[in-house]
Amino acid sequence: MDARELASWIAFFNLHGYPDMRQEFYGAQIASLMLQVVSSKGKKYKTTDFLLDEILESKAEREDRALRQHLEYLVVATNGK
Repeated sequence: MDARELASWIAFFNLHGYPDMRQEFYGAQIASLMLQVVSSKGKKYKTTDFLLDEILESKAEREDRALRQHLEYLVVATNGK
């Protein structure tokens, strides 16, 4: 793996999260599924309803983080040019 590919993987994981840092995702999937099964009103729950960072982070903070991650990816993809 050359430096460019390594930088691309770093940007990817910064954008999507490292697998071991997203373990709560699996618990959130189970929680949303279980609530959909037992919900008498047929309410639809999303996995993101149960992710701690989604709950604690404001919309503006999520947008700022997404923009920052996208800009970091662009810097890596263009070799900082």
